[in-house]
Amino acid sequence: MHKRDWLLTLAAILGLTLMIPLQSCGLKADPAPGRIQPLRPLMDISLEQEAGGIHIQWRAPEQPRPMTRFRLMRSELGTDGQSCPGCPPDEARIADLAIGEAKLIMVSANVFGYRDTDVKPGRLYRYRVIGCDRTGSCSEPSAPATSRE
Repeated sequence: MHKRDWLLTLAAILGLTLMIPLQSCGLKADPAPGRIQPLRPLMDISLEQEAGGIHIQWRAPEQPRPMTRFRLMRSELGTDGQSCPGCPPDEARIADLAIGEAKLIMVSANVFGYRDTDVKPGRLYRYRVIGCDRTGSCSEPSAPATSRE
């Protein structure tokens, strides 16, 4: 083989080798497979006034994958009689709790609770809870529960 033929062969091999990675660039599809079932929202959200706070309790329904974290969301709606009807409440995450964490109260096998102590007397609060699995996939927020401190 002549030197020129050898260089052309080498150039062709290098060109093809560099083209392969470029073929995989572009728009990617959703990384989650379509057959993974979404987590179901948490249920039976209840609130109880306690000295110095509000106890939030919820039930995790049977899930396709176990929930390992809970996110608690709270909206401060205003004072009694002064909330804005029809206005969307500003919602803030007040806790992100993992199973086994001290602040997460385990009532029974699938019933959990949390005590919110950062509340002001005479204020209206709305809570929602979101459950997440170990991969970070989360349920839709629970139905809201409203309480006055």
